[in-house]
Amino acid sequence: MYQERARDLLSPLTTVVSTSVEAAMWDLFLEIGKFWELTDDTAGYRLRLQAFMANRISLESKYVEYYRIAARVIPKLVTDKIARLSAEGLPEAEAQTKGRKEAYCELFTKDTGPRELQQVRKVVSREFILWRLAIGGFSAFGALNYPGYIGGANLPNQPAPYRTRELRP
Repeated sequence: MYQERARDLLSPLTTVVSTSVEAAMWDLFLEIGKFWELTDDTAGYRLRLQAFMANRISLESKYVEYYRIAARVIPKLVTDKIARLSAEGLPEAEAQTKGRKEAYCELFTKDTGPRELQQVRKVVSREFILWRLAIGGFSAFGALNYPGYIGGANLPNQPAPYRTRELRP
């Protein structure tokens, strides 16, 4: 059941996310699409992401700080992975690519790490993953977005409980 939530009294009336934090959250959003191999066009998603973040901040003022922490912790995780791979003797370009991929893989799939990383994973990353898959992942996994009821289980030898994507000749 949908329950309306009121704006947090401590939240600012306007969003106070800096451009560098917003850019870092956009980078995270794009990495989620790469990780799940989503092929949808993200051109129109940036404004939607900004609105999503503004909504979160208006409901819970602490989200401003969560986004700031994420913008600091995620690049550090990437830098640490790149430094480790470089120290192991990987060429710089390869260390950059592989380190970035490893860092985001750890962010998306593991539950361990420093407390700040765990908090970023729990509050920011997982919310973005759920939202990203909801807006762009449905068709990537073989179905069309369906603006209504999806019922039943997806069982072998049974019709899909949603509209499947039709292959075009």
